[in-house]
Amino acid sequence: MNKILKATYLEHYKLLLFFNSNEEKTLDMLPMIKKDMVRFQSLQHLLDLEKFKSVQIGEMGELYWAKMVLYPNGEIWDYDISPELCYELSNNALVKTNQ
Repeated sequence: MNKILKATYLEHYKLLLFFNSNEEKTLDMLPMIKKDMVRFQSLQHLLDLEKFKSVQIGEMGELYWAKMVLYPNGEIWDYDISPELCYELSNNALVKTNQ
């Protein structure tokens, strides 16, 4: 099972992801955010780069942004992306780091 160990902001909504498989991959989050904004308009806040950069890694190795999704009933939930989906949608890293 893939888990994200670390996420580093690169540029323009792209993240460099470090997986427990010792792989580094890049993920462009902008298409996913725009798609999900159709259902959850509150995700427009993630277009603020400072909020986008607040990405965290959850207990299951997922990406998440705390308290980003506002449901019609007033509940506020985290916006999270499973590590498996991140792995599937990401590309092999073109960025070399000293990690």
